[in-house]
Amino acid sequence: MAGVAVAVMSCGKAEVLEFPDSAVVFENVFVSNLTRADLSINSLESFTVFGRTSDNEVLFEDTKVSRAGGEWLYPGTHSWDRSASHSFAAYAPCEASDAIYNLDYQYGEGALTFDYDSDADHQHDLLVADAFYSGTSSSVSMDFRHMLSILSFVFTSEEPRELTFNINSVKVNGVYTKAHFNGTCFEDLSAPEAYPVLPQGAYTCTEGQSLTAEEIYVIPQAQASGAVSVELDLTATDSLGNVLTYNDAMTVELPEFDWRAGKTYEINIALEANDVNPEIKVSKIEFSVSVEGWKEITSSNQVN
Repeated sequence: MAGVAVAVMSCGKAEVLEFPDSAVVFENVFVSNLTRADLSINSLESFTVFGRTSDNEVLFEDTKVSRAGGEWLYPGTHSWDRSASHSFAAYAPCEASDAIYNLDYQYGEGALTFDYDSDADHQHDLLVADAFYSGTSSSVSMDFRHMLSILSFVFTSEEPRELTFNINSVKVNGVYTKAHFNGTCFEDLSAPEAYPVLPQGAYTCTEGQSLTAEEIYVIPQAQASGAVSVELDLTATDSLGNVLTYNDAMTVELPEFDWRAGKTYEINIALEANDVNPEIKVSKIEFSVSVEGWKEITSSNQVN
């Protein structure tokens, strides 16, 4: 292949580094199976790559590859072993490293293996890719796929009495947050925890409105009916300024579900208030929950 010229600045002077023909170059980078996730091929700026020869010699180890215009660059130069085959694997974004533990990569495994923590403090999109090449290859293509599910919360109010719902907090309880990634999918899920859904500040939802709260990333998982619940802290105010309250815990259990990798799931929350004692204007606030299926925006995209 032709050498790749890269312009860099050093001590105020522009100099050109010429990659040799034998250099390993990342040219075609894809992001497949797009959802409403943060990372698409247009926003992907870097990834972390690992590479091995067929003798399991280290070619790349936790190496950051960054976008520079239409090129993907890494520190130094790594060359093909023309007598060997090679395997590569990568994850993105690089910031996801704070949620990855016990990471391992060996030639022939085909992908990274690691333990992952997707709790409320580790909210990243997560992409992985892997590839095999011979020593005669000219460049490496990485086809990234989304490995997490996204939960999106939508609040609606069809309340006919001109009520305003002040939503102070929303939590999702019982979602598995830790698992082992075996190179293909997650297994050995554990550590069910709570996710706060709303960002700082409260939401206000009036009649006829539809509001989308903060999205969260979760490990793909299947759970039985009632294992996961949504908990709301809210009040309602009528058109005269009366605050309607009720002391019941506002928690609804989700039906049985199976969240898949690379998919977005909408949890729709319909708000209403039912009279308990109309004479003292106290109402019981209730909500119902339904889970919609995945939504996929487009197919594979590529940047050279």
